[in-house]
Amino acid sequence: SASPGPEMSGGGSSRLRDRNATVILCACQPPDARHCPAGQCATTSSCYAKLHPTAGSSELGCFSNRTEGHHELDRMQCRSKARRLQAGEGAQNVFCCGNADFCNRNLTSGLDIGEIGQAGRTARLPSAASTRQASGRSASAASPGAAAFLTPEHAALLAVVAAMAVALAVSLALLFLLFLRRRQRRKGGGGGRGNVNIGILGGQADCGGALVVSPSSSYQQQSYGPPIAVAAAADPRLPASLSSQCVTDTALTSSALTASFDLSSGSGRGVPFLFDRSVAQQVKLIRQVGQGRYGSVWAGQYMGGRLAVKIFCSRDEASFRRECQMYTSFPLGHESILTFRASDITSREGCTQFWLISEYHPLGSLHDFLQREPPLPARLGLQLALGALSGLCYLHTEVRGLHGKPAIAHRDVKSRNILVKENLTCCIADLGLAVVAREKAPPEMPPKSARVGTKRYMPPELLADSFNWHEFEAYKSADVYSMGLVLWEIGIRMVTEAGSARPYGLPYHEFVGIDPSFDEMKEIVCQRQLRPGLPDSWADSATMQAYQALLAELWHELPAARLPALRAVMDLTRLAERLPPNSAELLQKRQMLMDTEPLLAARNGV
Repeated sequence: SASPGPEMSGGGSSRLRDRNATVILCACQPPDARHCPAGQCATTSSCYAKLHPTAGSSELGCFSNRTEGHHELDRMQCRSKARRLQAGEGAQNVFCCGNADFCNRNLTSGLDIGEIGQAGRTARLPSAASTRQASGRSASAASPGAAAFLTPEHAALLAVVAAMAVALAVSLALLFLLFLRRRQRRKGGGGGRGNVNIGILGGQADCGGALVVSPSSSYQQQSYGPPIAVAAAADPRLPASLSSQCVTDTALTSSALTASFDLSSGSGRGVPFLFDRSVAQQVKLIRQVGQGRYGSVWAGQYMGGRLAVKIFCSRDEASFRRECQMYTSFPLGHESILTFRASDITSREGCTQFWLISEYHPLGSLHDFLQREPPLPARLGLQLALGALSGLCYLHTEVRGLHGKPAIAHRDVKSRNILVKENLTCCIADLGLAVVAREKAPPEMPPKSARVGTKRYMPPELLADSFNWHEFEAYKSADVYSMGLVLWEIGIRMVTEAGSARPYGLPYHEFVGIDPSFDEMKEIVCQRQLRPGLPDSWADSATMQAYQALLAELWHELPAARLPALRAVMDLTRLAERLPPNSAELLQKRQMLMDTEPLLAARNGV
């Protein structure tokens, strides 16, 4: 399109205008008859001043309306601000302006082109403010042609900076939202290590109605540590929802519980910590009732109920945590498994103690019961044996389902780890050495997983170092062998129709001493292949002959030939059902319970 013709404005200005664009006048040097008649040219773009430092000359002109040829290349090199000039062979310095007519006359004022041409020398252009002042025009009269000064490189750089700023803002916003969410979860009690389920403490409704908060019962999640009961019991300062509550997750003691109510000390320092009264501080120890390898057992009282407190020393912390994990990670609510109540860590006389609180059985262990009580009727003996076998069967059985349990091997079955309940049945205790079966993987071993347990009750394969540590069935077979020795202890104290009972004794007591060594037990069990002696009177009793056959299958030399716990329970149940009821035995059992009542009263502190 043709350039618009010049037209003088009413104010005498030499600016040319049309309906679409503003036309400015630029100085031309050297004059060009085609583009710069009379030493000036008109354009709607911008004026320029080009310096040639090497040649020591300058060139003035205007960019044409149609950006073509070398003018377009020069436009991309425009310097709209005062910068250091380029020096060297073939260097060109193009300066552009478009804010007033003939603005390019003063773009190079004050510059010594000769000095610029010398190698390594540079000069600085006058500032844009001085240029505008010399032109006599206000900066507010700038034309739209100034937009040409924003080069593509500048636009790309601005876009990158803007994108980085947006990304940084979004990242900060996400971090802030994450911080608020975690803070809200901590206040709301979700800051623990997983979901929690609230239920009756230890699976029973007694113990003063205390509650326990335990991890999810899915046995595939075994990353939970042992529960530590540190909450307060009945306290008038606490709301009813927290009264008599035993918390087994330490993460809840300072978050979920403190968020349930708002109390202040009045000091202006915030909410005080009011949960120093733990279970250990509320249990009253009455007297010591037992001593074991990992600690002592005490009888205690808690909120009017009876409890048994197993106290571990600090060196036995691993066993304490292992046993707590067994009770809280898996549903062990079986009548033949010791009922777990709570656990705690306390300090007495400057020594750290680990407390495992369970149901109290005043009759004590099966070892003490058999040694203390008179001979047992056959039906009562089978009842004790069936209770012990049922508990082992429940441990060995995998329960599938939403709240199932894996198969568990005890690894320390003996008469001292089996308790006699007040109804003259048995329950299994002491799970500190237990292992858990895992699918397509070796059993989960506790710390120090070498040969453990009681040497007197160890199976032949364990004494002979031929035990398969990576097969879970081997652990179950070892438990069955040990349970066979326990049933032998019960059997020798049973009175049959053919004869009287033998005095109580530990397995292999006729061959070894009180504390035999590995070599002694290996010689007796593996090399000489001996088993505990049986009374001669058993040969004249059909019941005891069947009982003897059951023992032979339980303590067989080959692990694969031993009966599973479930099969042993079925055989023993059929044997007890075949035993005819005897009024004399019932009277003897009733008399035994009556004789036991003073003992229970003395142990309960009555």
